[in-house]
Amino acid sequence: MNMTVKTTIKKILDARKISRYQLAKELGITPQALEYMLQNNSRGVRVSVLIKLQEVSGLTVSQFWKLLKDEHGLDG
Repeated sequence: MNMTVKTTIKKILDARKISRYQLAKELGITPQALEYMLQNNSRGVRVSVLIKLQEVSGLTVSQFWKLLKDEHGLDG
């Protein structure tokens, strides 16, 4: 199953029953930055934020980075 970062964020919000504001605070970003991630599927997002997103997503590191690799069409 190929999920996008947008889908991952929505699943986290639903599973944890938290607001976008609460997730943004937990990730250490502004609510506007989280909205940007939802609109642009992580393009241009700092690696540190993606690492925190992976931590709260419940995905393993390899699952999460495979998701990003697949999403952006990267080889290797």
